[in-house]
Amino acid sequence: MIANTLSESLSQIIESHIRCAHELLEVLQQERHALISGKPEQLESVSSAKLKMVHGFQVLSDKLTRYLNGETIESLLSRIGGGLDLRKRWADLLALANECQQTNLANGALLDERHNQVRQSLQLLF
Repeated sequence: MIANTLSESLSQIIESHIRCAHELLEVLQQERHALISGKPEQLESVSSAKLKMVHGFQVLSDKLTRYLNGETIESLLSRIGGGLDLRKRWADLLALANECQQTNLANGALLDERHNQVRQSLQLLF
């Protein structure tokens, strides 16, 4: 009974993380579009949404950390017998988090490129 309750709670936490990661990925893709299209007003709006999403993700991560109470997720899954679906959803979350990280890094590179272009343009003016 306790294992089922733990499994259900962990499943809810993981599913919330997955929803948040999908939303963050969507915001990151909007950010990329704003960077490529050179729309500063859209970039400002997207950046604000990105900060909110990152904060939401952090809140969920803190909740998971408290829930784990020093135990690794893998250990908890083994102990409660989370089943293949729970393990798969955890793997899905890790893949989504990696995709978010890679997209954010790519956006950062685009932002750096734009910054360098502006700096070079200003140097030419002066």
